[in-house]
Amino acid sequence: LPLCAAAQGKPAEAAAPSEGGMSAFGRDGYDAYIGRYADAPRPVTVVPVPAAACEGTPAPEVLPVFEGRTDVVVFDQAETTLTWTAGLYRVAVDYYPAPGRTGNVEFDVQLNGERPFEQAQQIVLNRLWKDEAPMKQDNRGNDLRPTQVCEDAWLTADFADKEGILNQPYEFYLREGTNTLSLGLIREGVYLAGLRVYNPEPLPDYAAYRRALGGVKQPAAYQQKVQGEDAAYKSDPSLFPIADRSSPLTEPFDAAASRLNTIGGSNWQNAGQWISWEIEVPEDGDYILGMRYRQDLLKGFSSYRRVYIDDEVPFSELLEVEYA
Repeated sequence: LPLCAAAQGKPAEAAAPSEGGMSAFGRDGYDAYIGRYADAPRPVTVVPVPAAACEGTPAPEVLPVFEGRTDVVVFDQAETTLTWTAGLYRVAVDYYPAPGRTGNVEFDVQLNGERPFEQAQQIVLNRLWKDEAPMKQDNRGNDLRPTQVCEDAWLTADFADKEGILNQPYEFYLREGTNTLSLGLIREGVYLAGLRVYNPEPLPDYAAYRRALGGVKQPAAYQQKVQGEDAAYKSDPSLFPIADRSSPLTEPFDAAASRLNTIGGSNWQNAGQWISWEIEVPEDGDYILGMRYRQDLLKGFSSYRRVYIDDEVPFSELLEVEYA
């Protein structure tokens, strides 16, 4: 059961452009763009688009089979033609960063021949990072920081604000009929399996989530402790284990030797960064999740994280969990 927490930026609402079309992000920024379509519908639908259904110059290479997927596009510069009902949609991509490299993938998005807003010129897709091996110790008993390495894997990500100013993915206005989405590669190579144009069902609040579950079994007394530094994966190589001696309650603790017994801190302050842990439970049912943490970087303010369970946010209250 993968459990993931992602750093969240300050919530921001799309505002209509002010007089003359200007906005806080400029005439060509995303908030001015989305303000022009404030009344557009957001159809709740999913439109899968195979990556191979594209054109490009030169013609993109298509691999019949790659890492368990079929008809995978080796992305150089691809253009895909899509058809659906007019409205605002999110766009997600299934991608596999080119092995043997360490940089994030970056590309430019154009819709129907033009860039819809300024921020669309740099869409960033993260790689998947992990500890190379279990933690080791030196000859004095001090923990040694594990090397961070890329894990080659298929990933899915929305087209979103790389700065984390917006806490929801970008929405693109698609007119009724045929629309052309063009991706121009800026940095690193990537394999594409497909795109997904969609709007999600509204998340229920916790009360509605509980009602929908009905009677759920609560297993007998059970407890599993997962150390924060034992993360399964992370979005950034800077999210490595770090030492904390502020309290003997932080495990593992040693009065003499250095113990890398936490993760995050000042390295986990950028919106969009995430860390995931894997937990196992003996049977289906209700379990309480708790966390020991310290928030001492924002004096007088709170920090926020979004919580995913098995890659989904189960109810709306987990969109912004406050850590005071």
